[in-house]
Formats: sequence, structure tokens, C-alpha cells
Amino acid sequence: MEELPELQALYQEIGDRKVNVVGIVADGMHYEADARYFIQKYGVNYPNIVPNQKFMDDFVRLTVAVPTSILVNDRGEIIGQPLMGYKSKAEFRQLIEGNL
Repeated sequence: MEELPELQALYQEIGDRKVNVVGIVADGMHYEADARYFIQKYGVNYPNIVPNQKFMDDFVRLTVAVPTSILVNDRGEIIGQPLMGYKSKAEFRQLIEGNL
């Protein structure tokens, strides 16, 4: 198998720290089969959501860059600002550990 995507690798490393990763397949309504292929090919086992039209209208259409990442605390509150563009595993680790 090819190298794990960085978020999957981080998810496996920090999973016991009450931290979770959830993917949102922003183009999933049109490319769900492609998203499923990627998830299976790379062994991604954190939850991935294929949004419905309401979620697309309320959240995804407001996203200005792909990928966009957000940190959410255990009360469902967004921590800080959305993170635009690619972030390395090390960058995500630093952001998570800085907010635990």
C-alpha cells in the first residue's frame, strides 16, 4: 500500500487522545464514487461525510479554498479561524496540541 495520507497517519497516532478527524467530501454529491475509491485506496478510516444540498448551501459554498480545515472543541465550538490550504501532519499536530 502507498504511504498513508497525512491526516490518516495523524489520526492513527493521536486517536487515543480524544481527538477525532472528520472529512467532508465537498464534491461528493457529484463524485461520490471517486471519493469512495480514494478512501479505500489509502485506507482512510476516519469518518467522511458526503453532504446533502442543505449542508452544501449552508457551509461548503462559503468555503473559499480547498482543503479548508477547522478545529472544533468537545462542545462543538469552532476554535480559531478556518485553516485554508494544505497543512502538513506536523502543522496539524502543533495546532491540535496547542488547543488540547
